[in-house]
Amino acid sequence: MATKHYVYRLKTSDGEIIYIGKGSGTRMFKHVQIANGNSLAKKRNSKLYNKISSVIRIGGYVFPEVIFESENESDCLNMEIKLIREIGKQNLCNLTDGGEGTSGYLLSEETKRKISVARTGVKRMFSA
Repeated sequence: MATKHYVYRLKTSDGEIIYIGKGSGTRMFKHVQIANGNSLAKKRNSKLYNKISSVIRIGGYVFPEVIFESENESDCLNMEIKLIREIGKQNLCNLTDGGEGTSGYLLSEETKRKISVARTGVKRMFSA
């Protein structure tokens, strides 16, 4: 069975749409987790994560909502571009016009090992 891809939006508790994204699996749920944590991913889109943090700080919440699904990733990438254009990038925390992504990107075994170690809290020196 093919992987189901989707386009999602992040919406605040007051109804503001702050982000349009394309994902699969649990991707759409990662943003609040990143905003609340110490991930280096915060630096990639500080506009988004600062917005999420400020909403949470004042007692609000941000929730993801699937708005389009397809087994064809290209359909989702095109829908992401269309929605960002319709809403207006200036009204969102998106950094690009959409249509990019790292689907299918495979991490090296060394990178996987480093991530595993980091997630367990074990600190070691890595040798080449």
